[in-house]
Amino acid sequence: GPDPQTDLGRIFWNQLTVYGSTMGTHAEFAEMLRIFRDGKVKPVVDAVFPLPQAREAERRLEEKRQFGKVVLRID
Repeated sequence: GPDPQTDLGRIFWNQLTVYGSTMGTHAEFAEMLRIFRDGKVKPVVDAVFPLPQAREAERRLEEKRQFGKVVLRID
């Protein structure tokens, strides 16, 4: 939202990293979804883990070893 509430002291004290992004306007978001749906752009998948290995997938993200998306597969 436009005014997210958080405890900045906790962020500094715990040396947390905050990531942000913007989705643009609703029209731009709809256009992006259409482009993905039409297969014009495909996300880069770094690794696929079965759901029981979710802990390993999270570790990969925490260690910042991935290049692209880390996917959890639900069989």
